[in-house]
Amino acid sequence: AKFSKDGNFLVAIVSPAKADVDKAKKEKKKPNEMPKSSVVVLDLRTGQTTTLERATSYTMAADGGNWVAYKPEPLPEKPATPPTAGTPPAEKPAEKPKDDKPQKKKDHAVGGEIVLRDLATGKETKIADVSDFSFSDDDDQFIYTVSTKTGEGDGVFCRNLKTGETTTVMQGMANYRSVDAHTA
Repeated sequence: AKFSKDGNFLVAIVSPAKADVDKAKKEKKKPNEMPKSSVVVLDLRTGQTTTLERATSYTMAADGGNWVAYKPEPLPEKPATPPTAGTPPAEKPAEKPKDDKPQKKKDHAVGGEIVLRDLATGKETKIADVSDFSFSDDDDQFIYTVSTKTGEGDGVFCRNLKTGETTTVMQGMANYRSVDAHTA
């Protein structure tokens, strides 16, 4: 658990009750049907709790800050609908001609969704394909790297948490890792 910089919020991960997990195992539930951990935000001024469902982890600035970034678990994929009787199977799309653009390597992992939450207002911003991220020590900047499936849009970005403006630090297909933010 971690307190916000102003002391008004407490953020913590809450694990499901052991009895609920045991019951789900006994019923042989699929992994995506098992009880999940969640992140809970407690407003210490009012006692109100907000549960961030499907959140697998969270991060705040080193000194607590008033922002939290959390990683939601992906929603389970819906099974494909089989064609109805008498409907011909869908044709495969024609192969696109190869272009000379650089291709991602097989070990180049695609990032996941990150949700940035302002604890004071509850406003959330979703950012897709994030592979790594960090808050600046002063909690004014959120620095993150993006790794997409195609490589288009990969880069390092800096979001000003006061204005909401995002600046591109570096862009292009690469393997961006271990981003860290320090204030001068």
